[in-house]
Amino acid sequence: MGMKDVKDKAAIIGVGITKVDLDPNSDPMNHLSRAMKMALYDAGLKPDDIDGLVMHRVPQEASMDQAGEVFGFKNIRYAFQHWAHGRMEATKVGHIALAVHAGMSDYLMYFSGSMWLSEFRSRYAGNNVQNDPENQREGIGPHLESPPYGNVAIHGGAAIATSKYLAKYGYSERDLGAISVSQRKWGAMNPNSYFHNQPITIDDYLAARYIT
Repeated sequence: MGMKDVKDKAAIIGVGITKVDLDPNSDPMNHLSRAMKMALYDAGLKPDDIDGLVMHRVPQEASMDQAGEVFGFKNIRYAFQHWAHGRMEATKVGHIALAVHAGMSDYLMYFSGSMWLSEFRSRYAGNNVQNDPENQREGIGPHLESPPYGNVAIHGGAAIATSKYLAKYGYSERDLGAISVSQRKWGAMNPNSYFHNQPITIDDYLAARYIT
């Protein structure tokens, strides 16, 4: 069975979104709870109607086993937890559609979001949270797949790939900047976004400092 067989067999019927912030004291469970209530209200459902659960695996934080208990889902018959990186989002939408089409869930709740900066991580992860290898990478240090020497930061790898892309296809930084300007334009329209009503121009992009 391919994705073409799933077309029009599943639908998103409710959405809940909380406001993006950089508050280190944000409790991820609070965000998830508020988003869940908004999504249920939007869909006209109750917690007892939910029989499927898919979640990001934010390392040691707000994991699926805790969420099911905290939110009072009593009728879960299908559950899956995946890694938290943004590139997983599109694949999870397909995954969820397949699960519904296969009859594994009628009403599936999908939690998406990360709290990398939240000090509340220690409540869910214990005292060793700062030793999390993901924290090492986010702090410009080596990750599990990288040696502790040389170009260890993820930003460095992105810079090398970008430089090769520009050289290979003959594009300029101004060409690539159009992507950022467009993304910010649409993101700034969302009242829940951190950069609400703060679009940028291509000149803003070109004047921004280099990260690496």
